[in-house]
This record gives sequence, structure tokens and C-alpha cells, in this order.
Amino acid sequence: MRGKDSKTSTDKSLDELTQELIDRGIVKREQTTEYDFLELYHANPATLSVSCRRMQLLMHNSVEFKALRQDHGLE
Repeated sequence: MRGKDSKTSTDKSLDELTQELIDRGIVKREQTTEYDFLELYHANPATLSVSCRRMQLLMHNSVEFKALRQDHGLE
């Protein structure tokens, strides 16, 4: 049973979850890649994982990322 103060995975940031996986030996640091907006936006699709490619497509096409595209002069 979980106490009300215990953290669940939904309470943690992606960085925290990634670090936890590294600390537990499930993944190695060199198996992770961090991108900023422009790096992922301009990355070669052939070099991306499936999940990163999906995010890149969202960044290129979705309304949710329109403001960021405009802020970076991409529209």
C-alpha cells in the first residue's frame, strides 16, 4: 500500500525517471539522448528512435508547437 506522500512515476519528470533507470542499471547514460527544441526539430529522421521521430513530427506539424516554431523563426 502506498502512503499519500510516496511518489508514483507520474509525479516524476522525464529527467528524474531517466536518472532512476541509469542509477538502477537498467539503461546506460550513453543509451540516452537529450535534445533541445531546435536540435530535435532539425535532426535527421533516419537517426532518431521511433519515439523521437514521433515527437519531431509533432513539432513540425501540430498546433501545440506553433508558438515555439514561431518563436524560433521556423514559420
